[in-house]
Amino acid sequence: DPDAYRWIVRRYQDLFFDLGLRMSGNPADAEDLAQAALLRAYRSLASYDHARSFRNWAYSVALNVIRNHLRHQRVIRLLSLDWASDELPSPETPPSGEALLARIEAALPGLPLALREAFVLCHFHDKRGAELAEALGISRTAANVRLFRARRALAARLELDSPRSEEDITV
Repeated sequence: DPDAYRWIVRRYQDLFFDLGLRMSGNPADAEDLAQAALLRAYRSLASYDHARSFRNWAYSVALNVIRNHLRHQRVIRLLSLDWASDELPSPETPPSGEALLARIEAALPGLPLALREAFVLCHFHDKRGAELAEALGISRTAANVRLFRARRALAARLELDSPRSEEDITV
């Protein structure tokens, strides 16, 4: 059904591109990932469970496409022995605003995939609580744990203070 495909593209193209860009860090890969996710979502419409939110189901489809791509890239890097470091130099004064965002985006690819997914969906796609858990396909508690660990890992990579209070870590 061409109308269904057009609807999916109009509704999710930008979201999938942004998700692919933040997960891969590469605009060309993000375009390919968005296209692959859109096509996969369209081809998988028959498996959509109407008890779930369509948007969260679509995010799950896109995340699976991105996970597969990133696993494949990791294997290629291991086989080619490409061990380039992505460590960022520590600034003398804490960054803020756009500078901090740029450092976070540069550090994201260094996080384990599960933590990166939780962080990106929460902070860049406004998924919180049950919505985040559903998009990740895990319990709300597990989503909170992943989000806390992602924040802590990013803070360590950026040499910032880790979240300390309970309100900082729950979604």
